[in-house]
Amino acid sequence: MNPGEELVIRVKVSPPVKVGTAGVATVSTPNGIAASLAFVK
Repeated sequence: MNPGEELVIRVKVSPPVKVGTAGVATVSTPNGIAASLAFVK
């Protein structure tokens, strides 16, 4: 990716995450770049 570009990732989990559940989603690349996002459904 180039500076300023964005990557949108859409994930469908099975079984679905229940309402009120907290979690962390982490995406990483083979060269060690990582990004995490905390969420509550």
